[in-house]
Amino acid sequence: VNGISKSGTTTETIANFELMLNLLRKYKKKYEDFVVVTSDKESKLWALAVQKGFNVLEIPEKVVGRYSVLSAVGLFPLGLLGIDLEQLLAGAKVARDVCIRKNIEDNPAAKSAAIQYLHYLSGKNIFDLFLFSNDLESLGKWYRQLMAESLGKKFDIEGKRVNVGITPTVSIGSTDLHSMAQLYLGGPYDKFTTFVSVKKDKSTLTVPKLEGYTELVSGIQGKTFKTIMDAIFEGTKKAFRNDKRPFVEITLPDKSEHSIGQFLQFKMIETIYLGRLLNVNPFNQPSVESYKRETRRILSQK
Repeated sequence: VNGISKSGTTTETIANFELMLNLLRKYKKKYEDFVVVTSDKESKLWALAVQKGFNVLEIPEKVVGRYSVLSAVGLFPLGLLGIDLEQLLAGAKVARDVCIRKNIEDNPAAKSAAIQYLHYLSGKNIFDLFLFSNDLESLGKWYRQLMAESLGKKFDIEGKRVNVGITPTVSIGSTDLHSMAQLYLGGPYDKFTTFVSVKKDKSTLTVPKLEGYTELVSGIQGKTFKTIMDAIFEGTKKAFRNDKRPFVEITLPDKSEHSIGQFLQFKMIETIYLGRLLNVNPFNQPSVESYKRETRRILSQK
């Protein structure tokens, strides 16, 4: 059981952690050996874990939750799943070195942040991450939290009330074309899209050549699903261009740990730059505490 909470007091996390602990105690005599707590060293959860004899992993004090994917928070469970952590971190290092260059022309994260900021100023306050791979959906949900918590702020860094923010959405191609394309191409011009595709795909699944079926959809028989998806992707981008819907495109070489590591680091640094452009602190989330506080108050009364 791996309980992960930087504050050590996140209601949902602790509820699930205690449930799993109770189950583990029923089946393991020395259940403590099978428990790992990942938390801030100063949290109540850390103190309890040390007291109980659990294994502990520290979340660095200056690393907030949404930026902690490349710390013990993400690396420990990913390692258990057999992910190549060295390659993941190597990819992240490549992205870091490129994304801290001083010249914006040579810095893809700074350039991307500037492009997004200009579109935000022009009235685009909904940013859609459109991933053309089902395997990348969890990356989209991670990025949704990263952007929302980092940039949605009531006050700027001077303490002036500004209520700024960008609403992040996540779409999966081609599934969401059948539910969202009408809105994206026919609705208001308030969206900016980042398409993410994968260049190499190991799948060789092919549509069979069945006699009598060619009239249903011509041109797909004998083609791989990768070829068909690529055509849908190109068609989608063409439709966006034709209707003057702004977008940028990120092409991952493959779905390897190295490529994913680059993407994670790139997006984190890009978000920090966006925070600077919006003049907000991208590392705090003070408004989140209000719902947590009210939740604890309600539960304590029942």
